[in-house]
Amino acid sequence: MVVCASNRTAKVGVFHRLRVIRGMILAIVENIRYFAGLVYVTVRKWSPIMARRCELTGVGVMYGNNVSHANNKTRRRFLPNIQKKRVWVPEEGRWVTVKITASALKTLDKVGYTAMKKRAAK
Repeated sequence: MVVCASNRTAKVGVFHRLRVIRGMILAIVENIRYFAGLVYVTVRKWSPIMARRCELTGVGVMYGNNVSHANNKTRRRFLPNIQKKRVWVPEEGRWVTVKITASALKTLDKVGYTAMKKRAAK
């Protein structure tokens, strides 16, 4: 539980290694100091950590090699083209925000949101 927070240091009563609210990681603790009966925690980040994964197709990060002309291989990551998009769902009568790949967005235009959710459930 954070009592007050400055730019990088938060004064806390009860501390945890990860600051979690509603299942989202909000901060990762770097350093914990005790001074004058108080606990000071230095945090690394206050923004939610999100996965690079399509919500409808499950496509995620792939790993491979960079290959030079001399055939030297170094590891690399192939990131999916994730886009955040608001989709109107007529069956539910509301807007739904989804994080999906660009190729899944094309399929979503063709078959619709509910059909893609059924495919993802299988």
